Amino acid sequence: RSALEHMKGPPVYFERPHAEHVLGQFRETAAFRRREALAVAVMCNHFHLVVRVPDDPDPTRLLGDFKA
Repeated sequence: RSALEHMKGPPVYFERPHAEHVLGQFRETAAFRRREALAVAVMCNHFHLVVRVPDDPDPTRLLGDFKA
């Protein structure tokens, strides 16, 4: 299945202020969950996030934490 088939709503497009806000939220979530955000890239229609975790969480839950 393609990535678009997994989406539950319409696409979201980030402009710079939105991307900066999302970056702040990623950092806040990482700190709260005791994760270390090693790299973050927020593009206009998607993001990439590299996170170091101290345990072995379910990948779906890990992604869900940041997408929430």
